[in-house]
Amino acid sequence: MTRYRIVEKRTKSHPNRLFYDVEKRGFLWWNTVSSDWSSIEGAKLELFKMIKEALIDFRPKIVKEYEV
Repeated sequence: MTRYRIVEKRTKSHPNRLFYDVEKRGFLWWNTVSSDWSSIEGAKLELFKMIKEALIDFRPKIVKEYEV
């Protein structure tokens, strides 16, 4: 059986905004099927914001899992 899941994540550039990834179960890990992308400059800005907002929980939250 193939397993999929929907994962809720926060963006580091906008901590109050949520986005969702669809992941497919690989052999030993989860492979991201879709994701939020940014440039290297954007990544640097996100890192500095994340350091300032260290109290915000950025860990992904599994919303739902499906087996097909």
